[in-house]
Amino acid sequence: MSAAHTQPSRASGGPLVVVRREARVAWLVINRPEVHNALSTATNHLLRASLEELDADPGVGCIVIRGAGERSFSAGADLREVTGKPGEQLQTEFDSIVDSIETIRTIGTPVIAVVHGYAFGGGLGLVAAADMAIASEDALFATPEITLGRFPLIISAAILRSVPEKKAFEMAFTGRRFTAAEARDMGLVNTVVPGRTCGTTPAVWPTRSRRTAPPCSGWASRPCTRPRTWSSGSRFGTCGTSSPSTR
Repeated sequence: MSAAHTQPSRASGGPLVVVRREARVAWLVINRPEVHNALSTATNHLLRASLEELDADPGVGCIVIRGAGERSFSAGADLREVTGKPGEQLQTEFDSIVDSIETIRTIGTPVIAVVHGYAFGGGLGLVAAADMAIASEDALFATPEITLGRFPLIISAAILRSVPEKKAFEMAFTGRRFTAAEARDMGLVNTVVPGRTCGTTPAVWPTRSRRTAPPCSGWASRPCTRPRTWSSGSRFGTCGTSSPSTR
């Protein structure tokens, strides 16, 4: 894919976002494992561009988003990019996360999140925005913004479409980490698989998506679940994220 060749590189080398194709399934990999696949502004811009390019390709029947490495799906906003920065720069970073989430919600191609390790803040927002989600047993989810004195406004709308309201408030006001099993029980993910197999090999749903009739996959996933007026309402505030303790 062309975006992979023109995008800025990570400090350690290699593209920020990697796209690979397996038949009609496109894998979209957040490629910043050295910082738990944190969502920098550049990374979000590339996610959005890649999603839109893949959505425009009639040969793509399904998009699967995952994080590179073994530790994290995504730890959310890149703290190095927002700490101590002026309000306008903070808003640019957080708006870029909103753009990634809204693009997932509004494109016509079904999106599956494949989650291992940490899915925090904006990373959790990507999971909540996806049509379906598979989590490995080691996955941990959290909205830790409250621990920094902020509220997770930019991902609230995505969360509220996936989990009951009271559970969403619990997540937002406590910031506690919860397990893959808890995420499944509250409706944030569809299923939990053993170990980290979902992060390294194609799972059942992507495999089945290869056989889905092209006109059906995009048409069926949108009318009831994705109004084109989707808005996170998140541009009215800012929030941060906290890093995993292993960072």
